[in-house]
Amino acid sequence: MTELTGNAGGRLWQWLHEYSELGHCLTLSRGLTADDVMRAYDVDPATAAAVTIEGAYEIEPEDDDESDAEGSVVRFGHSRGWGFSVEQLGSAGGYDPVLSRLSAGTETVALTYTGDGMTWVTHSRDGVLLSSFEPLMPSLVRHGTGPHELADLVQAFMDAQGGEWDLDGGPSPDRIMLGLVEERFGCCPSPTVLDGRLPTAYVRDEEPWS
Repeated sequence: MTELTGNAGGRLWQWLHEYSELGHCLTLSRGLTADDVMRAYDVDPATAAAVTIEGAYEIEPEDDDESDAEGSVVRFGHSRGWGFSVEQLGSAGGYDPVLSRLSAGTETVALTYTGDGMTWVTHSRDGVLLSSFEPLMPSLVRHGTGPHELADLVQAFMDAQGGEWDLDGGPSPDRIMLGLVEERFGCCPSPTVLDGRLPTAYVRDEEPWS
């Protein structure tokens, strides 16, 4: 594990778990603006509230929103040439139709963490799913057309550590995954950016594509 994988991934991992340890989804889309990312979530940029992380905890559904669909607070931004979103408790960005809209004409990496400890990684380009996998078993459970570049990076890391994760004291798979994504693409927003004033909205879940 390089210093970058450990440090950059570790800082972002700590921020995400402090923000929403019960579940979160981070999407990273090459070349998109914050407005582009909002539109992929079907959010009108004019309606998003520009708030710091403290203000994000105060965001709630509109009083006149009578939808029964669940949703989550989503923060949007742009950093280092990539548009990003961070969902609190949600995972819409890791699945179609949001994922296909995010990656149309570009590429998107989404990392979803659930409250039961599972991490799911998706990599899509031009609206097509290239790779979807669980970092705990990157070679056993894979979906998509390929190439499975990120899954191969995780497997190489595991092989260098003896072929399996050290779950009794070693870094967690989602922490290492964040570091590998940063190392490969140089695209992860810093905790300072994520704490700052960003467009934020409560987003109702869409019906996922089958």
